[in-house]
Amino acid sequence: GGMWGNQAITNFFHPRSLSDDKKAAPPQKKKLALIMDEVDGMSGGDAGGMQTLIALSHTAKLPIICICNEDQSPQVRSLASRCLRIRFYRPRPW
Repeated sequence: GGMWGNQAITNFFHPRSLSDDKKAAPPQKKKLALIMDEVDGMSGGDAGGMQTLIALSHTAKLPIICICNEDQSPQVRSLASRCLRIRFYRPRPW
């Protein structure tokens, strides 16, 4: 399973309570990770998205992998203090 559709990140970690007629699924034993692509563009149309991601990084019990192109943008710098940064460079021809 995964997170499909347009919904808040917090709904994935703290789902809304189920009605009485539905039983909750047993907890998964699989290891999970959250992969966020294009975090340098989050502030464009996602109101409060970066602040929510930063707050979530304080409490999340699973790894969060953030992918961006511009790691020096002001939006990403606020998140970078909580991250292990791994840079990948464009391959060069021999």
